[in-house]
Amino acid sequence: MLRLALLAALPIAALAQSAPISDVHYDVTVDSTTAAQRDIDVSMQFRVGGDTPIVLSLPAWSPGHYVLLWFARRVSHFAPSVDGKPLAWRMVDYQTWRLVGAHTGQHVTVRFSYLADTIDRAVGWTKPDFAFFNGTNLFLYPKGQGFDWPATVTVHTSPSWRIATGMDPAPASPTFGATNYHDLTDSPFFVGHFDMDSTLAAPGHYVRFVSYPAGVVGPTRMTRILGWLNKLAPVEGAVFHDIPWHTYTVLEIADAHPNGGGLEHHDSQLDEIALDWLGLPFLAGLYSHEMFHA
Repeated sequence: MLRLALLAALPIAALAQSAPISDVHYDVTVDSTTAAQRDIDVSMQFRVGGDTPIVLSLPAWSPGHYVLLWFARRVSHFAPSVDGKPLAWRMVDYQTWRLVGAHTGQHVTVRFSYLADTIDRAVGWTKPDFAFFNGTNLFLYPKGQGFDWPATVTVHTSPSWRIATGMDPAPASPTFGATNYHDLTDSPFFVGHFDMDSTLAAPGHYVRFVSYPAGVVGPTRMTRILGWLNKLAPVEGAVFHDIPWHTYTVLEIADAHPNGGGLEHHDSQLDEIALDWLGLPFLAGLYSHEMFHA
């Protein structure tokens, strides 16, 4: 009786398990039009592996940033469909949607808009020529199905905009992939106009530095920063007797009103600094600290 009473006290979403899904792909559209509206448009596609309801959630927080931020509250225009026809749905808690009516083998598409109007290392942010987002902001996952499943992401943007993420060392490619949900969501993205350069920090190991807004770092500062990163990586590798990445990406936003600080990811970091901090020696310590987490 006690067990039944405890189960009855749990919210619906805590008891829900999604039908299995496969062939997961995300399309993220962020360009000069969506950025002007402070929005990121998202589409998730997958194949259904059962006849029970599909239960999808967004994370409530990002790794390394230990604050409940409830990214789902930034979602609007939520619209699931199956084989092109609208699919019935309802929210069952602050971060979870329950979809009914899809059957084994059918293809489901879930579209929504994400409001990216807050400069924060974990939330997602847009400017007229730029957007930043974490996977935890946008990538829905099937509740109760674990996280060991592959997925791909395609970023659609303006022709002149660039893409940078720790997920793939080829920033010109619009499609990226990961073998599990943890790695997928632990790779932030910069999309837009920004500066980027790299250095060979150790044999077979590169460090990239990506800076927004474009032009604020300049050649002299870029050379100095790459020099720091070139020294940091092999020293930290010597401490652990290993460098666990092929390419490490430092993503940096310089703004007049930042929160200030860095956030670690498995093969990248995202730093927010004030404009008047550019080039100051203490930044080497920030880069070193976040790289150390890797």
